[in-house]
Amino acid sequence: MSGIWLISQGAIDEAQLFAFFAMATVLRWPIESIGFLFSFMLDARTATDRVFDIFSETNSISDPESPVRIAEPRGELAFENAHFRYQDAGSAEHDLLDGIDLVLRPGETMALVGLTGSGKTTLTTLPTRLYDVTGGRVTLDASTCAICR
Repeated sequence: MSGIWLISQGAIDEAQLFAFFAMATVLRWPIESIGFLFSFMLDARTATDRVFDIFSETNSISDPESPVRIAEPRGELAFENAHFRYQDAGSAEHDLLDGIDLVLRPGETMALVGLTGSGKTTLTTLPTRLYDVTGGRVTLDASTCAICR
């Protein structure tokens, strides 16, 4: 029913119609916000579930029983025939990093350039042992050390 028709029938007066539209205007934003906040809540729940999945994951990287201590570190980082593949890679897939031989000496600057997904970030995670090489080794100052495999 329209408001004008209700006024003509005497069911409401002009002030009540005005109050209805004023109340509808005031309540519009909170009602729309509920949907917006509900969508945020679903995103937060999904993110929280993912965080707890990561916390419950077992760490597959283990430190050696007798780590090597470098007496006078120079900072030369070397990748010797380094290979890497993610744990969930199919057996038919090639290694993401396939036989990398690279020596970075102290004071050198290097640019690592490549397409998205070519392994640039993965290569930078190997010296910090966020991942371990799956073949070859990574050395620091030519020492067999904690980051070697």
